Amino acid sequence: MRRDRDLKKLVENLHNDLKKEDISCSDLASHPTFERLRNRIRSRREALERLANTPGLMGRGEDLSSDAVFIAALEGEMAGEVGERFVKELRRTLNSVLHLTRFGRDGEVFKQALMSLFLLDKGVIQAHPLIRRLFAEAVIALNQESPQPAWNRPSLFEMYAHKKRSEYRCRTTPDLVKDLTEMGMSPHGELVAELARRGQEAMDPLVSLVHRKLAEEEESDEAGDGWAVGPACAILGEVGDAQAVETLIRCLRVDPDEEIVLALAKIGVGALEGLRDLLMDTEGDLDVRIQAVVALSYLAYLHTEAHSEVVKVLRDLLGRDREDDPEVYEWVIHGLGGIGASAECQDDIRKPYEQGLMNEAEIDLGDALKGGFGWISVEEAEEGLLDPYRYVDEEWDEEVEGLPPGLGDALLDALSEPQEPVRVGEKVGRNDPCPCGSGKKYKRCCGQ
Repeated sequence: MRRDRDLKKLVENLHNDLKKEDISCSDLASHPTFERLRNRIRSRREALERLANTPGLMGRGEDLSSDAVFIAALEGEMAGEVGERFVKELRRTLNSVLHLTRFGRDGEVFKQALMSLFLLDKGVIQAHPLIRRLFAEAVIALNQESPQPAWNRPSLFEMYAHKKRSEYRCRTTPDLVKDLTEMGMSPHGELVAELARRGQEAMDPLVSLVHRKLAEEEESDEAGDGWAVGPACAILGEVGDAQAVETLIRCLRVDPDEEIVLALAKIGVGALEGLRDLLMDTEGDLDVRIQAVVALSYLAYLHTEAHSEVVKVLRDLLGRDREDDPEVYEWVIHGLGGIGASAECQDDIRKPYEQGLMNEAEIDLGDALKGGFGWISVEEAEEGLLDPYRYVDEEWDEEVEGLPPGLGDALLDALSEPQEPVRVGEKVGRNDPCPCGSGKKYKRCCGQ
């Protein structure tokens, strides 16, 4: 299509104007969309420690990302499946940035995102300036951490988590949703888990929050900064109620993000019709339609009872007489390959090639009949929606930093004050295990 040719030409012009080593990613790396990816990198502590302790490492500050020894060590960490999964996630993040900035005023971020996508295809992964920068930042942050206190830090973190869990269970659902709004894209893991635990009770306040934020986004270009829609969509997907499908579909139209895709897939059959309508809308945004294919593929993998229905939807698109975007056909072919349905759809896969609609496609007929290049890895659908929010909170780091070891017992007393929890769902008996997960009886824990 003309839009794709114009975009490709723009990228090629940018590449001719700038050398790889001259590409700056500072504006791009500071975009809030990268916060989730940074959390993933920080969670790989063992890999970061290996990078930080690499023999011969010269760079310790901002020059670390250009250190040849660091780049070589990063190559080892990015080898194989780990690197492939990271690049897929980085690609999705960059696409989200492009979607959010293409109509905005921040042309520098848009340009850097385009260049980064181009280099993912043309360059060496570990030499990519953005990848080097993200990992270098994480290693520098690791080196700057204060030494661990003499007492057992993991046990203190468990106490802190128990404290937050107890606090949140004593709050009303509207108050928790208000907290979620204020925390934006990086809420406490215990807050997200508590809202998901409340299930149906949290549905209406979360849906109202999402629609309010979407309305603000339509009115102001800056309303999306720090918004809580991503975490809210993750919670809605975890609850798994089909009543959230309309809201999630609306979010996907605004921001085709992988978190929303996975949330729709987790809901299952109830999301099938909405995703089908997105895919079949030839006037719709290309990125949204592609993410609809990914969501359908995930859905078929997670919910085997919907497998045949998903295959029928994908076959219907390939078999339509109406001409469609070759890139949509490509993703549908990869979707069929991802869910193991290519063999039964050989005639459907041939049709757009026989009609001359795939002349500009990246995949030839032979590879298409074999299921494609593995663009859609359905195993990624196994990822927990709430996992990205289960990291050590910055608030916890601030609480324990600098405390002397002698305060261990005092800290335990301060963190474990019993409170009366809010009742959600079935009533807990006094002799039942406490729902907070402490292992104690309810009457000896949160029921005191």
